[in-house]
Amino acid sequence: MAAELEEAPETPGAAAAFALRMGAAAVYATTGPSAPPFDAPLNPLLLGVEDAPDGAVAGARAICEYLEESEPGRSLTPEGLGARAEMRRLVEWAETRFWRHAVEPRLSERYLKRRHHAGAPDVQRLRAAGHAGRALFRTAAELLEPRRWLVGENLSLADFALAAQISVLDYLGDPPWIEGETGRLVDGVAAARDWYALMKSRPAFRGLLADRLIGLPPSDSYGDLDF
Repeated sequence: MAAELEEAPETPGAAAAFALRMGAAAVYATTGPSAPPFDAPLNPLLLGVEDAPDGAVAGARAICEYLEESEPGRSLTPEGLGARAEMRRLVEWAETRFWRHAVEPRLSERYLKRRHHAGAPDVQRLRAAGHAGRALFRTAAELLEPRRWLVGENLSLADFALAAQISVLDYLGDPPWIEGETGRLVDGVAAARDWYALMKSRPAFRGLLADRLIGLPPSDSYGDLDF
């Protein structure tokens, strides 16, 4: 069965969509070769497959489930109904709350507005996103204090979902473990910072770290695996 992942050209850069291939566990971030309209909705990632009704599976979650079911043996879905429910909860938390409150405002104000000549960044919105990102990162740290990964002792889709969101902030130079303009380390996030360092050093993240936004290079620390 042939399967090929591609990105819709209209997808805004650094969206938090991701897909995982079991075994290779490749992570994809959406950079897109052409700029979308400023107010365009996100288009999904596409996975071209021979047996899909339209020749492709669309959307990060659908792609993940397809790959999980088509390539069994090294699952990123935990065993047990409770653990699976927790994984789905955290994937949704990353894709909705973390994206909406911490990532999307900074991506829009720091990059998309400049890209589309849509005015000056909204400083208040950026400040609010910074506060939200640090608060949400503390929540992740609380989850990770007693465990290695978000859902327990085994890596899961939840880890990739959250790491994809954080990587956008990392790219923009706004990591949630730094206290705003002071440059100080945020208290109480050591477990989450160590976890992100582990995620960032995984071979699956090499493709993500190589992605570039059009017209905006990454922060100096983005490719640093020892931060």
